[in-house]
Amino acid sequence: MTKKSHPAPSLLDMKRVSTHPGEMLDEEFLKPLNMSARSLAKEIGVPANRLTELIAERRGMTADTAIRLARYFGGSAEFWMNLQSMYDLTKAVVEKRKVYTAIVGRRAA
Repeated sequence: MTKKSHPAPSLLDMKRVSTHPGEMLDEEFLKPLNMSARSLAKEIGVPANRLTELIAERRGMTADTAIRLARYFGGSAEFWMNLQSMYDLTKAVVEKRKVYTAIVGRRAA
């Protein structure tokens, strides 16, 4: 008996924008610790507005901030950067799906 393989879902199949890293920081890290963005900023040595703007989704995650958050909370900087990457990609797809699906692919020989 052969297994039927199902292709992995395409990015173009995404229906909603992925979670912004600022929302993740606020909901999963700061709120459970009853910690403010200002106090975290002081702990990791960045301006408070960097984190408040990130949480408000007015700025994206930078490599510098990702490294600092990984050092402070544990985990990896890649976790934070992957959140930003998925947010950016899914936002583009949701906003321009028709443009992207109209592109006819061509494969190298």
